[in-house]
Amino acid sequence: MKKLLLSMMAVCMLFTAVGCGKQPEEPKKNDNVVVEPDVKKEKTVEVPLYIGYRGIEDYFQTTKVKMQEPVTPEKLIEAIGKEGGWNLELVDDVRKDDKGYHINFTSNSLLGSGPNLCLGNPGEQKEKYLCFDTVTLVQMILGSIQKTFDENLTEKGTTMNLYFSVLGNPVKAEEEIVFPNDKPWNEIYDLYQVKE
Repeated sequence: MKKLLLSMMAVCMLFTAVGCGKQPEEPKKNDNVVVEPDVKKEKTVEVPLYIGYRGIEDYFQTTKVKMQEPVTPEKLIEAIGKEGGWNLELVDDVRKDDKGYHINFTSNSLLGSGPNLCLGNPGEQKEKYLCFDTVTLVQMILGSIQKTFDENLTEKGTTMNLYFSVLGNPVKAEEEIVFPNDKPWNEIYDLYQVKE
């Protein structure tokens, strides 16, 4: 009998230790409280784009677009392309090194079209930015990227070194007019200044 009593006490102690089979109580719900998941909201900012070119006098039209932060070179190029009606498809992300920023367009991009850029067919270009000669169009696209980067990605008054290429090669506007990819645009645009 003592053994039976001791066995029953051991079993009771075991059930007491594990809660005697009771389920833990669920916390009471408060119907007045709405719990939202902790999600970081992306911030939308308004960013100025500068579409135009440098010539005897600078000629840029400014427009503002909204984009999600962070503002990146790729987002700015995409916005410029959309605003101008230009395909500015990149091979990969803009690459930065100690010389500056390297921007490499695909052969499908408008700049990959080379001397056939205009040929009387302005494509999807928006009328307010329409160019009918290839050199001016290339200057407008590259100048717009330069000015927009300078105004949005640097301190005021600072000029970025931007190196442009198509599949790693110089940008060709016409057979005899090639914009080198080993010199920054801010150093070479004076050589090909738009004559007004």
